[in-house]
Amino acid sequence: MTEEIINSRMRKPMVKSLFGWMAVVLGLIFIKNEIQKYLPQFFISPQMFDQILIGWTVFIILLIALAWILHKFRFLKIEEDGLMKQTGVFSVHELRIRYEKITHSNFNQTFLERILGIGTLKVDTAGTGAVELVFHDIEHTKAREIIKLIEERGSQIRYEKKRDEGSA
Repeated sequence: MTEEIINSRMRKPMVKSLFGWMAVVLGLIFIKNEIQKYLPQFFISPQMFDQILIGWTVFIILLIALAWILHKFRFLKIEEDGLMKQTGVFSVHELRIRYEKITHSNFNQTFLERILGIGTLKVDTAGTGAVELVFHDIEHTKAREIIKLIEERGSQIRYEKKRDEGSA
């Protein structure tokens, strides 16, 4: 079987809210002359108002860029012998989990994630007290496929080990 690479979906609520704030700032830029007529001069100067709008615009653009970068550099690879989560922009962190080590896997969704069709996949392994692999913003159908694959491959590996121990 060839490996499959799954990329998480971008956090839509965060991106939508950032675009919403960007629209507000751009709207303020377009009507700034009207707003400045009603602002007392001692409260805020026109130059300071311009600087604030430019600062907010740059800040929101940087947040959108950061969200996109973090989205692009996070993968879950389904390999023949296990799962691998790869994250990182400048340095890469890889976490490999073999199917025979997986004890439990589940998929969680908040109310908003249910609406968006995404959620969080969690995989536990033997010998650790914590969740070993967490993959956020994965599509519901993909997560179900991965959980089914983990169960099938784990069962197959356990059966082969028992068969090999019985013949030895």
